[in-house]
Amino acid sequence: MRNKFLISIIVYNPERNILDNIARIISSNNILIVDNSDSEVSWLKELCIVHNLQYNYQCGNVGIASALNVAADYAITNGYTYLVSIDQDSNITQVIINELFAIAEKFDNNVATISPLHINEKVTIATPDEDFTDSIFGLQSANIINLAIWQKLHGFDESLFIDMVDTDYYIRAKLAGYKCITCNNIPMVHQVGSDVKEFKIFGKYIRAFNHSHIRKYYQARNFTYIYFKYRKRFPEVIYFMKIILTMPLTIIMFESNKVKKLKYYTKGLIDMCFNKMGKLIE
Repeated sequence: MRNKFLISIIVYNPERNILDNIARIISSNNILIVDNSDSEVSWLKELCIVHNLQYNYQCGNVGIASALNVAADYAITNGYTYLVSIDQDSNITQVIINELFAIAEKFDNNVATISPLHINEKVTIATPDEDFTDSIFGLQSANIINLAIWQKLHGFDESLFIDMVDTDYYIRAKLAGYKCITCNNIPMVHQVGSDVKEFKIFGKYIRAFNHSHIRKYYQARNFTYIYFKYRKRFPEVIYFMKIILTMPLTIIMFESNKVKKLKYYTKGLIDMCFNKMGKLIE
């Protein structure tokens, strides 16, 4: 079964601690590193040569959607059936991968993605009672992506660049009649935000993820874009609009670099109104 899977790790200006992730899964052999960094990471390229891993430099940051499509195209060209997409900030292990492989064997070809339950050690979440859920509320890291379905869906939407790339894909998959499975009994630590803080006010959790001003731009633009694109067919996307409406408050109350973040948040909303998508040009 393993020879059907290509494991891709998407990196962007990685620190050397990514070596820990690679070391945990090096026995998988079928690994592709897609380097989305501003400049080629020479030490990472050398590591790939030493361990016979595939290395693909994108000549700059082309966005997570484009990097995922590059990995999927490579996988199909080389005869793989599934792509396992891994972010550099996910605490992946060989055990998690093996468990996902075993789950994949049990599902039919109507499943577009299979992923672990993403958890953040600084964020409180309620673990679902059921072993599996089928929803749009997942993250793409450590997803097993059915490449035949990926082709039918025409890949990930590169106009989004980053943020909501996975949600858009899940929604399109479900609208086409496919399932997007989260394995709630397979937890994986995934870092979301650079300095996540959680506050409980009037019995409700408020989270400040402290993303950069650039990420605030993409979130404001893409969350709102997804809401207006799918709100009639998927009312659940109101969740993302609620995040956008409360984001200025969390920035003002709990985050640093407030003025710049609010400026880029506003720019994201304006660009969405004028359908200005793709990579942010400053």
